[in-house]
Amino acid sequence: MDFSFYLIFAAIAGAARGAVSLIVEHPLDVIKTYWQTYPQYSSARTVALVIYRMKGWRGFYSGLLPNLIRVVLKQSYRYPLMLLVPLIYGAFIKSVMWLSLLTGVTIAVLEVFLITPLERLKVWLITFQLASGGVGAFFLSSKLQFLAFVYRGLYVTMLRQTLSWVVFLVVHDQLMLFVRDVLQIQQIGFVELMWISLAEATMNTAIMLPVDEIKSRLQRVGSHYGGFDEVVYIYRTYGFRGFYVAYNIRLLQYMIHAAFTVSLLESLKMIR
Repeated sequence: MDFSFYLIFAAIAGAARGAVSLIVEHPLDVIKTYWQTYPQYSSARTVALVIYRMKGWRGFYSGLLPNLIRVVLKQSYRYPLMLLVPLIYGAFIKSVMWLSLLTGVTIAVLEVFLITPLERLKVWLITFQLASGGVGAFFLSSKLQFLAFVYRGLYVTMLRQTLSWVVFLVVHDQLMLFVRDVLQIQQIGFVELMWISLAEATMNTAIMLPVDEIKSRLQRVGSHYGGFDEVVYIYRTYGFRGFYVAYNIRLLQYMIHAAFTVSLLESLKMIR
């Protein structure tokens, strides 16, 4: 297959994967994000009931449009970049770990300026307390300092994306090497991919969730603290557990996400 056509195919496949999985992922994202911004709730069920009473069933798809744009955009470039960037770095780097590390950092830095405004709008709509009017309120609030408003949480988002990409790519490659070289499993099937996805989801959640918690609180409706102030507030109010609110939802969400991503990535590598 011609390489340029291969990259286009990877982009289309990634965008389609993102759109399909979002049907399941977005309601989980709504519950996770709302719970992170209001950590006083005791369970996901309680959060879901609050959202339902406030906005009805539509509430579980608050922020769907910006999230859909973000996911389709992200998925359309992530697979070509995951395939192309290692080829570029591979010309002078032989270590698989360093190759994965540099690939993750590069993609995270490139994407953060595209996705931060969409993340900001998504979190705003999820935490908006009325069933309608969120988009109008967002743009009305952003009139005076538009760039500062829509890029709120930029540096935390960059840290989150960097951690997410590096953990995903490094852990994924190391697990694949372990399965193939140590366990001597050359034909990796769906069951093996699920175990790999679970390991990646656990690692990613443990490392990234505290940063994601801070990002959600910075980008919610009515947020006025800075990043460090949010860290202090969360710790003083909720203790260490405040940084791991909605860990079970995030773990389930990442499992679904990783299962789709890992299976498609390995399929694309086999096609190539």
